[in-house]
Amino acid sequence: EAMLMESNKQLLEQFWTSWIAFDASGNRGNVYFTHILSYRCAIGEVKYGFNGGPLEKAIDIPPCDQKDPYALPDNYMPFFKVGEDVTSMSVQISYADGSKSPVREFKR
Repeated sequence: EAMLMESNKQLLEQFWTSWIAFDASGNRGNVYFTHILSYRCAIGEVKYGFNGGPLEKAIDIPPCDQKDPYALPDNYMPFFKVGEDVTSMSVQISYADGSKSPVREFKR
């Protein structure tokens, strides 16, 4: 369990530029957070805000399944819609070990 959490945290920090994807595959208005979910066994909470605002919202993340840690539950949607007024998104991960990532900014 500890090794899974540590390796997931390492991958999240190493590839933080992939945490969020705006408008992927021509789906205008969608924000995808699949990368974050793939390594959720290291995550306690993910907070976010838009356009430089405070990190007031949280992504609802399914629990870690240690038997199949990278699979998402069948009914889980790894994206949400945003309006055209959203030009950026700030994200911070609170890890299960109590540490926090820097606040990362993603431009649309």
